[in-house]
Amino acid sequence: MAQVIMLDREVCARSTQQSPPLQASGIGIAPALPVASRRAPRSEDVYRAILLLDQAAQHARLLVKYISDSSRRANFEAQIAAIDHLLQIARGMALRL
Repeated sequence: MAQVIMLDREVCARSTQQSPPLQASGIGIAPALPVASRRAPRSEDVYRAILLLDQAAQHARLLVKYISDSSRRANFEAQIAAIDHLLQIARGMALRL
């Protein structure tokens, strides 16, 4: 969880930094990130991200059935369980938005 929080802080810190546009032969070049991605995430963005992560976890549960190696399957199931746990935390936090 600490890694997720640190990653979130890193993304927010990067998104708030304003870099000047690059100059090439006197012509301004647009920054690499579109302007929309530099805004702070809204509650609908958080809900959409939770929905997409939930769907990804559901698909992963379907895919795990096709893994024949038991140790790999156990590893994959443990990762899915960790994702589910983080999704539950994110859902709880989203309720406070």
